[in-house]
Amino acid sequence: MGAITYHAFGCAHPDLLHDAPYEVYERHLLPDEMAERSAEFKLFLAFRADGIGVEPKALADVAETLVAKAFLAAHMTNFGDWRSQLAAYASITPNDLQQALNK
Repeated sequence: MGAITYHAFGCAHPDLLHDAPYEVYERHLLPDEMAERSAEFKLFLAFRADGIGVEPKALADVAETLVAKAFLAAHMTNFGDWRSQLAAYASITPNDLQQALNK
């Protein structure tokens, strides 16, 4: 479920590695590394699901709907604006997850 970190760690497969804080990546000039660093929506969604007792395998059918909702809520000012992205992730509430699962 981890990110594929071509640039940061030279991997072509998902790994659960300890990433540097977002503040480190906001100073990088190319957006690729920030994109890799912020590709953790799957983990955020699994955390939300665990909070309401939902098995991770149930997320496959609702992940795309929920990530679309999060990205619509994102108001990023530039490619280093990780705070807006985290706020967009946080906009997905346990209630949103439960509603998506009930459809």
